[in-house]
Amino acid sequence: VDAAAECRDVGALARQDLVAIRARDPACPSLAHAMVFFKGFAGVQAHRCAHELWLRGKTAAACLIQSRVSEAFGMDVHPAATIGPGFMVDHATGVVIGETAVVGRDVTMLHAVTLGGTGKERGRRHPSVGDGVFIGAGASLLGCIKVGAQAKIGAGTTVVRDVPPGATIVGVVGVQVKKRRGAAGAGAGASDHVADDSLLFDMAGSSGLRERLSELVLLRRRGAGNEPSGDGRAGSASEAEKDAGAGGGGGAKSPRRGLFAAARPRAKL
Repeated sequence: VDAAAECRDVGALARQDLVAIRARDPACPSLAHAMVFFKGFAGVQAHRCAHELWLRGKTAAACLIQSRVSEAFGMDVHPAATIGPGFMVDHATGVVIGETAVVGRDVTMLHAVTLGGTGKERGRRHPSVGDGVFIGAGASLLGCIKVGAQAKIGAGTTVVRDVPPGATIVGVVGVQVKKRRGAAGAGAGASDHVADDSLLFDMAGSSGLRERLSELVLLRRRGAGNEPSGDGRAGSASEAEKDAGAGGGGGAKSPRRGLFAAARPRAKL
C-alpha cells in the first residue's frame, strides 16, 4: 500500500472521499448531503487535518483533534495512521484505527471496525489494508497483517493472519489457548470456564440435543482425566445429569456447576 504520498493534499482527498460516498452509499442523495450530515465523512476529514499536523511535528494539536473527534463522532483514529483517497466510513460509530495502520485507496469500512494491535508488539503493529477492500460491520483486524487488494472481510470477522488479494473472509473461530487451573482440585479445570450451564441446557431445547451435549461434556471430562462411569449413549447422558445434580440435595449450591446442573424441563406455551 503506497498511500503515504497521497495524504498531503487534504482538499483533494476530501473531494475524492465525497465522490466515493456518493458512488457507494445508496443512502446518500447528493455530495452536499454527505458533506453536511455524514459524521463518517466529517470524522475522516478531521483525521486528515490531524495527520497533516502530525507529519509537521505538531503532535499535541493532532492528538487534540483526535480526542475531540472521538468524543463528537464516536470514532477513534490515531493521527499517525495513513489513509488513502476515496475512503468511505459508513455510520462511523465504534471505528478504531491504530497508530501504524495503513489504509489504501477506495476502501469501504462500516461501523465498529477495529484495525488494532495484539498488545504485545512494538513498532509496526497494525494492519495494512490494500486498495478496494471492503470491511464489514464489527470486523476486527489485529496485528501487523496485510489485507490484499479487493478483499472482502465479513461482518463480525476477526482476522489475525494475512489475507490474499480478492479473498472473502467470514466467520469467527475461537480456540482454547490456555486452561485455567482451579484451586478446588483437578476436576475444576474441566468446567471452570462455564459460568452458567443452565443457559446451555435451556438453549438445547430437544431431549436429543441435550443427550448429545451430555455426551460432549463427558468427553471433555474424560480428556481432563475425570473418567466417568457408565456405557452407551443413554448411560452417558444419565451419568452427566446425575453428576450435575449431585450438589442439589442439600446444603449450599456451588456457584459453578457441571454442564446441565440446573436442567429444567421447558414450559409448554
